[in-house]
Amino acid sequence: MKIHYLQHVPFEGLGSMELHLRAQGHSLSSTHLYRDSILPDPGDIDWLIVLGGPMGVYDEALYPWLKIEKRFIREVIAAGKRVLGICLGAQLLAEALGARVFRNKHQEIGWFPVQRMPGNAIAALYAAFPPEADVFHWHGDTFDLPADAALLASSEACRNQGFIFRNQVLALQFHLETTPQSAADLIAHCGNELDGSRYVQDATTILAEPLRFATINRIMAGVLDTFAALLILRRATPADLVILQQWNQQPHMRAAKGVGDWGWKAELAQQQAGRENLIADVAGSPIGFVQITDPALDDSHYWGLLEPGFRAVDLWIGKEANVGKGYRTRMMEQALERSFADPAVKAVLIDSLYDNTRAIRFYEKFGFEFVEYCPFGADDFSVYQLPRKQYEQRKLTA
Repeated sequence: MKIHYLQHVPFEGLGSMELHLRAQGHSLSSTHLYRDSILPDPGDIDWLIVLGGPMGVYDEALYPWLKIEKRFIREVIAAGKRVLGICLGAQLLAEALGARVFRNKHQEIGWFPVQRMPGNAIAALYAAFPPEADVFHWHGDTFDLPADAALLASSEACRNQGFIFRNQVLALQFHLETTPQSAADLIAHCGNELDGSRYVQDATTILAEPLRFATINRIMAGVLDTFAALLILRRATPADLVILQQWNQQPHMRAAKGVGDWGWKAELAQQQAGRENLIADVAGSPIGFVQITDPALDDSHYWGLLEPGFRAVDLWIGKEANVGKGYRTRMMEQALERSFADPAVKAVLIDSLYDNTRAIRFYEKFGFEFVEYCPFGADDFSVYQLPRKQYEQRKLTA
């Protein structure tokens, strides 16, 4: 994957992440914001990493490039790309997602345990972290949890130590990438912050046990690999036209969807009101398509004149070789999460060919209930809906 990282000061870089990411075959590029502000097009990268730094997210008067950086982060998140933020990077992600960033009650510097929070629904990424681990900290700020984000971990000194948003955004207040050298660099440049307060260790204690760094670096490697392999939904763009047209010609697609021009060129050329076109991406490779429609705003009126409060979902796997790998389930889970994130949505609709029993069984697994039969051209469709109550009950018991 193409990974771009944002670095805020010369002495706080990728740490252990650099060798690991290169060893896994990822390409790395960077913007060093303290000396330049040249940023890539979000469509040209697969993954953004936002590193730490001694400044605060609110220090725009001292660091004018923070405004440029914040805009770029929001654009990357909106494009559906993977984003990892560490320390200051985590705080910038929280702000980008609408949460408040502020001074923590305690400064936290040195080795202190964090506890993974129970009941996190995003199992794969959550499981990459041990239930408890001594990790490296160097921060004085914290953040509120953004809406629809899942709290990942907490410590005694700081409740919100990390969060996950839509399988796409991972924010870590603590450091897993720090090496003995990068810790020494932090001490050399920011040692004045070692004030001896309750959750601040001295330089000797911080550097005393090299094996601690090796331990957190192993955890970081597992987190990076898990994050890279996750299925995410990113915004479809005109650059996806060729692959969507190729998918249309797949035998399983022609059998399920019919033959013809689906109008992808016009569909991708502009963002239509009430419609999200999303590419399902696994490890930087597109594997499927998801469309989420607000029927009340949809110009095609495919669903008729429905009152506000509904979403309609259509999804499919692009290549037959990727059918049967569990991708459709993960795509549906994320599509439902996005749809019900709006509290005004009371139900999600789907339609399926009347005789496509395999698809109908798939929808019923999620709790969709039959509504009616609908003729459409030469085909008959079955309309199903998933009410919010059933969705929330299923989430509680999952």
